[in-house]
Amino acid sequence: MNTKYKAHRILELIVLILWFLLVKANATDYYISPSGNDSNTGTSSADAWKTIDKVNSATFGPGDRVLFEGGNQFHGSLGFDADDKGTRTNPVAVGSYGKGRAIVNSATDHGLYALNCAGLCVNNLIFIGAGRTVDANFSGIVFHTDLDTGEKLEYSRIDNVDVSGYRRTGMGALVI
Repeated sequence: MNTKYKAHRILELIVLILWFLLVKANATDYYISPSGNDSNTGTSSADAWKTIDKVNSATFGPGDRVLFEGGNQFHGSLGFDADDKGTRTNPVAVGSYGKGRAIVNSATDHGLYALNCAGLCVNNLIFIGAGRTVDANFSGIVFHTDLDTGEKLEYSRIDNVDVSGYRRTGMGALVI
């Protein structure tokens, strides 16, 4: 291998590392806690948001993490859409922090609904619905795609998640 080729490969590696660090540097962790306040920045456990509604009003990018305080219950339905864009290498991650897993109690609504959303990783959460005998059309986790452009949405991942009490399905994908 000649010296010019080696120098070129080293330069490529340096550029790749810098790009990765830049993407990670722009990523933000958002914390949600029952003791939080939705007027907070949400960017530390001491300055946490309080509600799922606040999470739903925000937009998330590659590497961002949405972290619910473990051992606590949060009421509502999480919603993500095409504006919430992660990637395979830097997904938008939704999970728990602290001790135990957080519980999302969505009653008669979906626990998490992702519309035309790619690059989303859901882990270490518990989703609870109102029960399968309740007359409502809801599921635990839904990835819904209705793009007519032929665009392929790459990468979704679900790890260490419990889903119960939903009438339709625990987890599902709907492609139209």
